[in-house]
Amino acid sequence: MEFWKICRVLDNPLRFALLRDIAASPQHALNVMQAADRARQKKSVTSQYLKQLADAGLLSVERRGSYAICASNRLRRSPLARLQQALADFFATDPDGRHDAAALAKIRALSHYGRIKIVRKIAACEGGIRFDKLAKSTGLPPATLYRQIGALIAAEIVMPGEDSDGLRTYSIAPQPDGLFLVLVSLTLDPRLDQNSQSL
Repeated sequence: MEFWKICRVLDNPLRFALLRDIAASPQHALNVMQAADRARQKKSVTSQYLKQLADAGLLSVERRGSYAICASNRLRRSPLARLQQALADFFATDPDGRHDAAALAKIRALSHYGRIKIVRKIAACEGGIRFDKLAKSTGLPPATLYRQIGALIAAEIVMPGEDSDGLRTYSIAPQPDGLFLVLVSLTLDPRLDQNSQSL
């Protein structure tokens, strides 16, 4: 699954909370009823959200009799392993979810393929890239590009600047350690453009 699609799955407070609840459980696993009870949602809604998280490679699902057990998926040698570890660390250091809104803002900004493309173009230009060059390299209409850059600036993924001629430039904003840094670095990982099953 492409990274922007993984972000789209994560870009939901309930799905994000379900991951948090599973990470906080004693065995890092819950059955669907336990997850539904913790989320205060219907079993059918919770089941659908857990399936979406599993399809994105963020959870594993194992059948035990009539129960479906959802567990934190521990991948190895996969770019998603870094995301899973960053999420686990984020949940452990923020057990009350006070910083969920900031994490979801970055995830939301990266849940659009056009924005991923913009971030990659900006990152490829050391010292920043001018708007006109960015428009040419992405092929996006100026109004669309302004709108997408605005979302990336609001999420503090991209920062504006000026070149020596006073023209607007854009560069990747410095990211604090942890989840935010991993989200931005995975945006640049071309392996996440492939099917996650092959990772």
